[in-house]
Amino acid sequence: MGILIDSAGLPNSIDACLTAVNNHNGVICEEMRLVLVVDKRSGKPLFFRYNAGNMPDVSTLWATVLELKALHVDVGMTILDAGYFSEKNVAALGAAHIPFLTRLAPNRKLYKQLVAASR
Repeated sequence: MGILIDSAGLPNSIDACLTAVNNHNGVICEEMRLVLVVDKRSGKPLFFRYNAGNMPDVSTLWATVLELKALHVDVGMTILDAGYFSEKNVAALGAAHIPFLTRLAPNRKLYKQLVAASR
């Protein structure tokens, strides 16, 4: 099964333990983060979880994969936003034999090397 993993900020001003200050693309707000997993084929949501607003996406990927496996969701292939990319996450996906597709942020060294090599 192919899945898509992404998260979104849920801005709020409530006094909840998961509400925290976040800076996303220069916009600072108080929010919680909603992690959503969608079935690539059907487009239907499979799983969601909320995290503290200041928790970066990159630190939530492997916990999400493990939770999906515990729920018997076959993580056969995953598409990830750039916020989930790290060498550690790529290595973990490779070790688990989970193919992935991700967008690299243009400020990444790897992105710059790949673009330079393509010229």
